[in-house]
Amino acid sequence: MSNYAITEFVQGQTRRWGIAWSFTDLHLPDNVGRTTSYALQDIMPPRNDLHRSFPHTSTDKLKGLLVDVLTSVNGISFRRCEDDESLVIYATGDTWSRAARRGNKTSETLVNSNMRCRVYVVGDGLQFQWMQGTSRPLYESFSNHVGRKVEQRLAQ
Repeated sequence: MSNYAITEFVQGQTRRWGIAWSFTDLHLPDNVGRTTSYALQDIMPPRNDLHRSFPHTSTDKLKGLLVDVLTSVNGISFRRCEDDESLVIYATGDTWSRAARRGNKTSETLVNSNMRCRVYVVGDGLQFQWMQGTSRPLYESFSNHVGRKVEQRLAQ
C-alpha cells in the first residue's frame, strides 16, 4: 500500500507519530502527507508532488506554454482554478506515450486508469500534484511528458 501519510507531534520533549491510510484513490499533497522529521525519512510514503524547473523563464511564458501543451494532448481535459490559478487535469488513460499513440496496448494498467492532477506554475517551474488515481506510473508518465513538451517548446 502506498497511499498513506505520516506526521509527527512534538510537545516539549515528547514525540508521537501519527499514521493515516486510505483505501481510496485520493492522494494528499506532500506538505500534508509527509513530515520533515529526519527520523521518519525511511518510512515516508512516495512523493505525490513533482517539480520541473525551467530556469530563466517568466511565469507568464510558462503558463502560456503549459496551456498550449495540454491542449495538444489527446484524451485529457483540464480546467483552470480561479482561486490559485492552477490547472486541474483529468485523464482516462495513457494517450500521450509513444506506445499509446501507436496503438500498442502492452500496458493495460496505464490504458485503463483514471488520473487527476493539479499543475501550478511556481517561480521558474511547474509543480505537479497527484490528486487522484491508482497508477503512479501513469501520473509520472504524464508529468514527464508535459515537462518534456514544455522544454521542447522553450527551445524553439
